[in-house]
Amino acid sequence: VLANRDISELRQLDGLTVNTGRAGSGADLAARAVFGALGIEPVYAHHDDAALQQGFRSGAISAAIVLAARPAHLTMAFDLQERVHLLAVPDAPAGSAYRPASLEARDYPGLIAPGAEVPTIAVANVLAVSEPSRASERYRRLRRFTNEFFARTRQPEGTGRLPWPGFDPTADVPGWRRFGPAEIWLELRASRRMAVAATD
Repeated sequence: VLANRDISELRQLDGLTVNTGRAGSGADLAARAVFGALGIEPVYAHHDDAALQQGFRSGAISAAIVLAARPAHLTMAFDLQERVHLLAVPDAPAGSAYRPASLEARDYPGLIAPGAEVPTIAVANVLAVSEPSRASERYRRLRRFTNEFFARTRQPEGTGRLPWPGFDPTADVPGWRRFGPAEIWLELRASRRMAVAATD
């Protein structure tokens, strides 16, 4: 939640204008779920990025909900960092798809003090595909994409971080079956790790 600096907690947004982006978007749905669970009733607005910044300048908008992989490019490109800050979202709605998370100063240096964290919530994303016939060209392209995509998710040397924080290619999704080439890629990686461990 990106909010004016005079707002120190989520409940202060009751009755104020909060931008949630396009109506029906993930940010809009998340905002309504969280505010509804907390009994907060803001006035919802649906401006694009340019209008949002103008709304912050004029005082017409008090906060904005951003739902994006961190670091969110909107907040990094925001030229009003002296007027806004990241507001803590302390609790996820019970029984919802949201889970506790935190934002760090290294991802948002202009919005979070060095060494500090801001509690927030996160929601998982799933990359899904309808599996075509194994003899089809589409299957071969998806297999190449899978191998390349998974290879890029390996932890970069020396960084200690994944390109996508929180990404877990081994996670299971109830009711879904992992794409065949993805399963094979994970099995090969596991067997290589076992081979390295055996030679150490």
